[in-house]
Amino acid sequence: MSMEEVNNFIASSSARGIHYSCITYAGGEPAMWTHLKEATKLLYESGVTNKIELVSNGTYPDRILEIEPMLSAYAISTTQCPPENLSKFTGCRVVFNSMPHRPLPLVPIENTLPAFCCSDADLSGEKSNQLNYINGKVYYCCNALLQSERTGITDDLVCDFEEDFIEKYRDKKYDKEICKYCLCNSRVWEKIV
Repeated sequence: MSMEEVNNFIASSSARGIHYSCITYAGGEPAMWTHLKEATKLLYESGVTNKIELVSNGTYPDRILEIEPMLSAYAISTTQCPPENLSKFTGCRVVFNSMPHRPLPLVPIENTLPAFCCSDADLSGEKSNQLNYINGKVYYCCNALLQSERTGITDDLVCDFEEDFIEKYRDKKYDKEICKYCLCNSRVWEKIV
């Protein structure tokens, strides 16, 4: 995401009166983002959100710790973080994720709808309607784009950022075909070994 896109995101959100309860940076690896510090500062000072969170594999601790004062929380994967980096993450803002990684299902896992989605809350456990913003598009959930590679992208999974995505995704039922492939669905997670 370029700084121009960050500025446009903030300007459009402000102009439309959109306020996000939380903005979460997630993978790939968000600490690799060229504009991490500058964009976080802009978002933090803009007033479009109360919280900024980050989910990381812990490979770049200095970049994360540089923005830590602006983060409400951040999660580090203990299964991916280099051991020498783990001790660098301390304090009340860090959450350690020790869940092992599992392979994505290649076929739908039946009898898993509606999904019991672990992504319907932020790192502090507050209920959240998590959406995914990528290149001017808003996706149904944080994994919709990835999972749609298996099922195909449909109009109910994506819209332009300038559309009323809040209303479109307000009442999610977690009953989409993509949910049958998603590891955030605990019903799928339990069936994958």
